[in-house]
Amino acid sequence: MSIKVLVDDVPTKDGKHRVVQEDSETEEPFGVKDFDTEKEAEKYAEVIQGAIDKGVAERSDNEISD
Repeated sequence: MSIKVLVDDVPTKDGKHRVVQEDSETEEPFGVKDFDTEKEAEKYAEVIQGAIDKGVAERSDNEISD
């Protein structure tokens, strides 16, 4: 299973920009957090995706890499 973090293409009803996670197995997105601006949402998504990617790399052989 891999997880993608991205900004939803369509703003919410109240004009917020929603960061969503998507599971590669189900391809079902679910909301994580809403932001006032698209720039804030994109930055948050990049940080979260980086943390997920780093965590997966560290756990690939059940040991933390140096």
